Amino acid sequence: MVNRQKKYEFSGATINVNGHILHRIRAVRDFSDVKAGELGGYIENERNLSHRSLCWVYNDARVYGDASVADNARVSGSAAIHGRASVYGSARIGLNACVCDDAKVSGSAFVLGSVSGRAWVTGSANVAQGASVFDSACVIDNARINGEAKVYGNAVVRDRAEVRNQAEVFENAELRENAMVCDNSKVFGSAKAWGHARFYNKARVHGNSKVFGCAKVYKMAEVLGDAVVFGRSAIFDNARIYENAQICGDVKVYGDANIYGDCLIYGQTRIFDSAKICHNAAVGGRAQVYENAEVRGRVRDVSSVHGMALVERNENVDGRADIF
Repeated sequence: MVNRQKKYEFSGATINVNGHILHRIRAVRDFSDVKAGELGGYIENERNLSHRSLCWVYNDARVYGDASVADNARVSGSAAIHGRASVYGSARIGLNACVCDDAKVSGSAFVLGSVSGRAWVTGSANVAQGASVFDSACVIDNARINGEAKVYGNAVVRDRAEVRNQAEVFENAELRENAMVCDNSKVFGSAKAWGHARFYNKARVHGNSKVFGCAKVYKMAEVLGDAVVFGRSAIFDNARIYENAQICGDVKVYGDANIYGDCLIYGQTRIFDSAKICHNAAVGGRAQVYENAEVRGRVRDVSSVHGMALVERNENVDGRADIF
């Protein structure tokens, strides 16, 4: 007589995976979309797959070592769950996914890539085929890790944030809301990004910097230190924003421009070429600073500072002034 507390038995077929003898399972009663007599995947022992709830191992998927699949979780395709990994809740693991070490996948998460170390993927998060989450990283809520992207260290990607292509988010970085990191960009250190912030190409955002609103950082641009970039500002080319600089409004910084110190850039300012804005400078309105100019003071309205011009700390440039 079938033990009604059990939902599967060993079919007698076995395979050897890295020295572990795995047994193909066979359902002994109907549950979910599984019918009695239907063959499932492979497990090493009954601790790998709970007899309770609706969890199941399908196709050629493998669960072994001290790994466990519980609740309503599903493992399919040629996925491998091993080490001390846990898959539970209503999580789905498929294709050639690998969940190992002490990693956890729970909630309604969908994993087709790799989750390892002490990483945790939960909520309705999605880790696509080719993507990796490892170390102690967390991917939660509706976050998406696509392409060959990597999230690792103690990084957190949450809400509807997305990491795609070959981008990396690591160390203690945090992405939330609708922030997106693409291409070969990297967000690391203790950097934080939220809102609709976007990072493209080979952008680097690190240190304790913050990028939010609809701000964009792209090409080879870098934001670091305690810098803050927000609003609709765009930082691109080889521009660098660092120390305690703040960029807001609809500012564009590009070329080889450097902005640092405790300066504030706002309005529709344009800073480009090899211009430098530093110390306690404030540049706003529709001002332009370009070529090899350096600003340490105040520039505003529709003023232009260019050539080899130097605006010192106690100097003010406003109106329609043209300094060169």
